[in-house]
Amino acid sequence: MEIVIRKLYLVVGVIATGLGIVGIFVPLMPTTCFVLVAAWAFAKSSPAAYERLMNNPHLGPRIRDWQEHRIISCRAKRIASLSIVTSFTFSMFLLKGSLLAQGMLFALMCSLLWFINTRPSKPSIEAQKHKTYRRSSLKPSTRVLG
Repeated sequence: MEIVIRKLYLVVGVIATGLGIVGIFVPLMPTTCFVLVAAWAFAKSSPAAYERLMNNPHLGPRIRDWQEHRIISCRAKRIASLSIVTSFTFSMFLLKGSLLAQGMLFALMCSLLWFINTRPSKPSIEAQKHKTYRRSSLKPSTRVLG
């Protein structure tokens, strides 16, 4: 049974990674939430896939920012907020006959926007003082100095 669950987590991780990569190139499609789901799923199913995702120069820093400091970058907040407002507005338009459904969607939209936009965009001063904040996904020995 455990093997089946691990494989299910692996499938979820692969799908979430694919959607996250598509979100990099498709406007209004979020990337960060899919990448975070992929990291969670890979951590439960495949240490090798988790490490590969964490060492990716484009995706790893976003995951690390969330895991270590619960940070969402300003850019990710803007994209997520725009995506949420656009998709929820479209959904509410499609449900124009049901005031209850529209109200529930509106409440969910407001809750999501509140959560995303109340997360910090930078590490705390305490984390910066103790140098626990590391933005680069590269190891210090492989970092290119310019």
